[in-house]
Amino acid sequence: MMRLPAKKIFTAAFASLLSASVLAAPDVSIVFDGSGSMCGYFTPNDSNRVLLNLIQEAMIARGSSSGVQVFSLRQKTKNQINAKVDLVPVSPNFQAQAEILDQQGKKTANGCAPFDGIGSNLELIFNAKTGVSNSNAIVLITDAQMQDADRDVFLNGYEQWAKSSIKEGKTPYAGYILAQVNFEGAYYSLAEPKEELKAKGYDLAKHNRPLALFWFAKGEEQLNTIYGLAKVFNNSKPVVQHLLPFVQASTLPLQAQPFSATPNLSQLLVDAGKITTIQRYDNDRSETIIRGCFKASIQNNLLSLQARPACADNKPFWEGVNSLKYGVQLKSLIPNVRYTLDGWTYNEKNKLFELPLERKFKEKNFKIIANLSATDSRSSLANWSMGSDFCPNASKENKACLAQLSGKTYQLDGLSQALVNRSKPLSEQLLVPIANTVFNAKLEYKK
Repeated sequence: MMRLPAKKIFTAAFASLLSASVLAAPDVSIVFDGSGSMCGYFTPNDSNRVLLNLIQEAMIARGSSSGVQVFSLRQKTKNQINAKVDLVPVSPNFQAQAEILDQQGKKTANGCAPFDGIGSNLELIFNAKTGVSNSNAIVLITDAQMQDADRDVFLNGYEQWAKSSIKEGKTPYAGYILAQVNFEGAYYSLAEPKEELKAKGYDLAKHNRPLALFWFAKGEEQLNTIYGLAKVFNNSKPVVQHLLPFVQASTLPLQAQPFSATPNLSQLLVDAGKITTIQRYDNDRSETIIRGCFKASIQNNLLSLQARPACADNKPFWEGVNSLKYGVQLKSLIPNVRYTLDGWTYNEKNKLFELPLERKFKEKNFKIIANLSATDSRSSLANWSMGSDFCPNASKENKACLAQLSGKTYQLDGLSQALVNRSKPLSEQLLVPIANTVFNAKLEYKK
């Protein structure tokens, strides 16, 4: 085997270490859309200041944890997208610039900096060449203006991100918050067919316009950072949609119920259950004594049922008894998911799944079937969307059209619907390990 000189070995090792440190992703990456249209969310005398408050919360999170990094996503060069250049950590004066914008609007010496990008290219957050794609959690704050082709790249990136998380044995948590917040300034409609208008934008008067926060987390550990940002929307009547795990709508404050792809029985059952009915041929024998002669416990994936050979009346457990029914109650672990016990019968009256036990019963293997609800739980954004988000006839003097644009967007609604559609099969994929897990109920006789 060829040996390298000591100096070369040291140099190679140092280079490898340097490369690893450069490629190391933050634990949480908070990404702000730095495109020009985001400048309109800074309106002087705005009491809610949603975007500025998000920036402040992000910088606080960065300052309190070395694992949190804040990025700006904005295209620097016209007709040229560069993942390494356009998606970078924010400058040291990022918050200061945002506060000046909040006080003065875009009438500053620096214009709309740092929200002056030619484009946002949101799809880059899942690009392997960026510093955020391998983060355990990604937060994206944006107005979600995207070309259709870019939206497809974004959706494919989201889908691959979720699949790789599941493959790694992790649970992906994803969703979005949308709120109507104050906006005044240029709205750059990507659907506008005329390049001149697309570049200059529609000059919109002060009105409420949607702003979105998307989150993508590989597990629960980073959710507290996301919750800290989400609280900024509390006073904005937001629309909240949890995409993964399991598509559902909800409200603030954010709350994600923990999900395990390989749960044990103690996580799935309320308790070890009980005897629900006793069929006797000896009516003189006490049911209370029979029940007291029986106990159940959960041991990992085993439902252990134990009966004493001789009960308190000195009679064998089965004397005078034809059969029993044993019932357990499943926990409502996840919204929008219905669980059933394979081979058990659901009793509507007592809300328990029941298993018949007879004298010859020894043990039974069973599975827990989890089905995603067929109900479309998508939060409706119909009043925020429109069939087209540009003014036809290329007239910026068309006041009726400009009024129609106020507060509405086509791209954001289209993106949210597509995310829901992509999330449903991903949610079903999360349920597969549960369906493949075998549980066991075993009856033993012990003193």
